Amino acid sequence: MPSGPASGRDAVNQAIVGTSRESKRDRQVFVAYPYRFYPRDDYRGLFERVGDALQVSFIFADEYFSATYLLEKITRMIVDSQFGIFDITNWNPNVSLEVGLALGLRERVFIAFDPTKTDLTDVPTDLRGRDRIEYTSYTDFESKLARLISAELPIALDRPTIQIDELQHRVLAVLRVDAGLYVNQIAAATGIKQTLARYLLQELIESNLVNTDGNRRGMRYFKR
Repeated sequence: MPSGPASGRDAVNQAIVGTSRESKRDRQVFVAYPYRFYPRDDYRGLFERVGDALQVSFIFADEYFSATYLLEKITRMIVDSQFGIFDITNWNPNVSLEVGLALGLRERVFIAFDPTKTDLTDVPTDLRGRDRIEYTSYTDFESKLARLISAELPIALDRPTIQIDELQHRVLAVLRVDAGLYVNQIAAATGIKQTLARYLLQELIESNLVNTDGNRRGMRYFKR
């Protein structure tokens, strides 16, 4: 019989041949979410900010065009990534397929879920034991996403890996010596990007460990 296009199963099998944990891209994370449900700039903007601050590349299936079979392309993106974040808010069919594919491939899966935007009171039973980010706003999601990435893919500075908690201690130590610094001064003193410094400071403010003075552009920071 003449050969024809590979079946869906054959395409998936071809995509994962030779893939191993060692071949994964060091700081790549696959993201699946209901594209029509969220404004693109608002939703992806938070991933861009976290990615820039924590040196992580978030990839989305619709960003990469390929002549290969669609399921094969998505499979390759999933298996090449360190793990996947699947936003199942509104239980979108495409996201359902992608999270099922990742689980079937025994890849690492994190669930994202906004209970305020769906009739569901909880994630489906089969996913309740999975690690997840439950959020109620973009700001909430961004903060929790940064915390997850810091824990799973610590950034490399002057030591192999450093997590957010340790960086916050650095910030507090700097403010203990020099009170009233601006964010760019704190970033320079701790050797990190300003975007990351803002995340650290925001959490320290919410924890009542840091006070501020001034407006956003001219804001100064003080250790409590």
